[in-house]
This record gives sequence, C-alpha cells and structure tokens, in this order.
Amino acid sequence: MPRLLMLIAGLFLGSLAPVLADTPENARPPASENDLKAWLGNMVWRHKYSVDEVSAATGLSGEAVSAAMQKFDIRMDNSPPAETSDRLLVLPYPGGRHPRIGFLDGAIDPQRETKVSVFTPWQPDDKSQASYVVADIPEAIWSNLGLTYLTHTHVPTVWSKQGIALPRQEWEQLPNGVLRMKRVLPNGIEFEAVIEPQKDHVTMALTLKNGSSEMLSDLRVQNCVMLKGAPGFTEQTNDNKVMQAPYSASHDTSGKRWVITAWSPNHRAWGNPLCPCLHSDPKFPDCPPGETRTVRGWLSFYEGDDVKQEFARIDSLKWADAAPNWVKVTNAPWQARDSQGEVVFDGKMWIFGGWYGSYEAAPRDVWSSTDGQDWQKVTSDAPGNTATCRCRSPSRTRCGSWEGGSMGGCPITRPATQSGHRLTE
Repeated sequence: MPRLLMLIAGLFLGSLAPVLADTPENARPPASENDLKAWLGNMVWRHKYSVDEVSAATGLSGEAVSAAMQKFDIRMDNSPPAETSDRLLVLPYPGGRHPRIGFLDGAIDPQRETKVSVFTPWQPDDKSQASYVVADIPEAIWSNLGLTYLTHTHVPTVWSKQGIALPRQEWEQLPNGVLRMKRVLPNGIEFEAVIEPQKDHVTMALTLKNGSSEMLSDLRVQNCVMLKGAPGFTEQTNDNKVMQAPYSASHDTSGKRWVITAWSPNHRAWGNPLCPCLHSDPKFPDCPPGETRTVRGWLSFYEGDDVKQEFARIDSLKWADAAPNWVKVTNAPWQARDSQGEVVFDGKMWIFGGWYGSYEAAPRDVWSSTDGQDWQKVTSDAPGNTATCRCRSPSRTRCGSWEGGSMGGCPITRPATQSGHRLTE
C-alpha cells in the first residue's frame, strides 16, 4: 500500500502512532475521513492554514496532513467558490491558530465551539492569504452565580472550581450557511447561539434558558470580535476604533474600511487594543426558572467616510427588534400541502388537514412534535370529515372550516400559533 494510503488508513483504523503528532492538549483529531476532508477544506482553502497549523488544530503529524491534502487535492491555490456565494461566508473557526495577537495570557487554550470566522468582502489577491474576523459567541457569561461560562482558560468558572470539565462541542452547520451551537451546563442552564449570514451582514442570536431551580440575574455576556485575521485591522490600538453603544467599530489603516458589531440589549461597547478586538457586550434580562431570554447581534463591513451615518442606517433596519428568527431545522416528513391546521396542544405542535390540490383528496394524516424537529405520524387516516374543522374550545377566538382548502388552522384549546403559514416546502 502506498505510504499516503497507509497514513490515512492508519488514522481511521486505529493505528494512530504514525499519524498523530505530539498532540497539543487543545487539538481535535478528525472523527472520520469525511470529517478530515471537510476540515482540510475549511483550514486550507478558506483560512489558508499551513501544514503546521493544520497539525496544531488536528493533532496529526505534518506528514499525515500533507498526505491527506494530496489525497483530497486540497491546496491553497485551488479553492472552489463558496457554496453560499450569495451571502457573506461564515465558517466554524478551526483552532490551531490563535485568534489573538496579544493578551494571550487572557485566553489560554481557547475552545473553538463558540468561534466563527466571518470573511470580509476584501479578500487578498494573494491566494496564500485570507481576510476574516473571528467572533466568539459567547466568550463568557456571568450571572449572580459567578462566572457561569468561559470559552478559554485563565479565570476559574463555577464549574472549574468544582473540578467539572465541560465536554467539547462543535457547530452544527445548517442550510444557507447558518451555524448553530447549543450547550447545556451541569445545573441545567442552556444557551444556544445561531449565526445567520446575509448578503451584506450577519445576524446573531444568543438564547438562554434557565433550566436550574434558581433565579438568574446580572446575566452579563462577553462577545468578542477578533481582528487578527483581517489584514489592515491588526494595529494594537484603540485609536482606530469608534464606540457608540450598541455599536463597536474599527477601521483599517486606510481609514476607509470598517468592521462593525453590535448587540442588544447592550451593556457595554469597548475594545481591547492588545488582542486587538471589538466588544459589544449584551445583558440578558433576569431569568426565572423555566423561562427563556434572548439577545440579538449584528456584524457587518462598511467602506466609507462616515461610520456614524452607517450606524444610523443600520439602526433603521430595526435589526434588534424581537422578530421571529426562522431557522430550517429539518426536512418535513409529510407531503407538502397548503392551509394545513397548525396548533399547540398538550405540550406538542400538531399538523393536520390542509389540501394538495383542487382535484385531489384532502390529506387525513396527523403529525406531532415536541420540538419542531423530530416529527411522529400519529395516524395516516384520521376519522371524521377532513373537509371541515370545528372548534370546540370555550375560549376560541378563531374558527371556521377549510372546505376547498381555505382554512389556515383551527385551535384546539386556544390560539397558540399564527394560522395560515405554510410550514412545508
């Protein structure tokens, strides 16, 4: 067997000694050959990692990395177009290359599961370089309990003080370039980050659910945008930054190009010149047990002379309003239809009825889900007249029939969802 195939086979058949380097504590070996190929594309094609940097991120020896790059034909100079070319490119940050220039003792062993790379519109002509910023969402969460979460090691958290190590996680990659990460802490507190790229900006949402038995207050969040990976933005100074809460912005050496970030509700806008980085740190409202709170973020790039006017333009978009943040989480298992019934009842969401077309029999199947992602077919042949929906709730505020498919939904106990939305594609 050729040396290249031996190295790859050794990695995934258990003979790790020939292919693993002196593994750094923070390295993450790929879980499979497909995983290795995907991360190599991320690191080499997009981030322009050297072999040594890939080795640091994966724990693989330089020889194994070079062999894998040859096998998959992945080089800095042959990167394909991004799959999401109609929007900004956002990828999980792979680690292995520290995202800071300075203040490294304030970010020991940075974990990659909270970090995403947002690639700027100003990519260098030199194929060996890339231009991106790294957003750490969240870098830290404080509460009345103390330092509740920290994505690196230099300050003890409520968990490290108890000798509890949090498991490593990875970003979930959803359609249209959306990234999602969810973590459940040992006391039941959950937080979820959703990063959604658009054509000229990135929207972000951070949601916290209090699954503990204690009231949570003073919920301050630290969200960091690190500039090391963006040529022209690496000066270690705050003289190139403008803070106008909730906006935090930095310009490059030309003074014309800007990185802008914001979070709401805002606690503090600031910058660390040593990293260098931008902060727009939000604060969750107090959260009783069982309840959920959300803060919303923005990241964009601007080229021009008046960044404060750009702040005003962004403000006019009402990006921080508490509007629904729709994310595709599954491919619906039922046949696409129109005007189906959509209700929440007995702790589940229910889908039923509707119509396929004017000359087709109406569907009789009923589906339910506790989370909107995993759906169970309750029945494929519901009894009764499927052409008519009757409300029997004494508190009903909306009712009717969908003869011919005109009824958008029929609440069972009370209106729980907006009717008439098409949930299938």
